[in-house]
Amino acid sequence: MRKKIIYFGLVAVMLLSVFGLKACTNRNEYKYARERIEDLTEIEVPIDSEIVYHSRDDAAFKNGRRAQYTVFKFENEPTNWLKENIFSEGRDEDFEMYFMSSLAFLPVETEEIPDEFFPEFEKDYLWLETNSSVYFFYDIQNFMLIVSIAGN
Repeated sequence: MRKKIIYFGLVAVMLLSVFGLKACTNRNEYKYARERIEDLTEIEVPIDSEIVYHSRDDAAFKNGRRAQYTVFKFENEPTNWLKENIFSEGRDEDFEMYFMSSLAFLPVETEEIPDEFFPEFEKDYLWLETNSSVYFFYDIQNFMLIVSIAGN
């Protein structure tokens, strides 16, 4: 009986450790995602946004920049932030093409990105393309920002 209690205790500690590490890893990964966007673009995504989806190329032995795809959700439209960063209005086929080509560097296929976190170019949106091949897509209807960093 005593062995069972010790065994159960060890299993419980291991499970709690794994779940604790996973939560810590997500927090660190999300912080890293925000910092990386700011480092590459000098644009700070407002902290009152929540990361609802994130994927990045984490190949250990890769030369060059790693791809990243991060989706932020806002409670309200960040109107001032969008204006400060000079987001453009209206459809832009060149932007759409470059945005989609940036996804080729991700470790997941575009079909694996959940539909609700994939840009809908046929709806109204705001967009920003930086010199560092970082693409910002803002979904006006859902208060959602998608940031795609092209790898190389």
